[in-house]
Amino acid sequence: MSSTNKNTFKIRALKYLHAGITVLLFAVFWYLYRYGFRIIQITKGSRYDLFIPIIYAVLYIVLCRTYKAYLLGYYRVSILCRAQFLSQFFSLLFVWIMVTIAWWNLRQSPAIFLVLLLLQAALDIMWTWFATKYFFKITPPIKAAVLYINENDIQRLGRMNG
Repeated sequence: MSSTNKNTFKIRALKYLHAGITVLLFAVFWYLYRYGFRIIQITKGSRYDLFIPIIYAVLYIVLCRTYKAYLLGYYRVSILCRAQFLSQFFSLLFVWIMVTIAWWNLRQSPAIFLVLLLLQAALDIMWTWFATKYFFKITPPIKAAVLYINENDIQRLGRMNG
């Protein structure tokens, strides 16, 4: 296995770890929302409880790919954090609306999901910062060559770069 493949595997594993933690956090908060701090009970609709985190995971992955939330090295940390937060927010919103429509009797306050969003935002900021640092540690930037025809082109390039 070449070093490029090893580095790609390491970065991909970091991305999967973050997505897994995000979905796991949602699942924990979903069960807290659904059942409170009581022991999980068998109630009407409980057989569908496993599908809710799966639907969230699918929505989250689709939205992350839409917002390009995992393109390390291409975007700044703030843009990646914003893309991840938007993916989490809209996934959560779609799931909550879907559950509210499907289960009319489940009319609880969604305040616990605000705590989830804050926790995920903090996780996103830390993960993106560390993952970007790690990405540039194992993948050094490629040197670029500037081709120019006459002397005016190199002066224009100097003015653009400052």
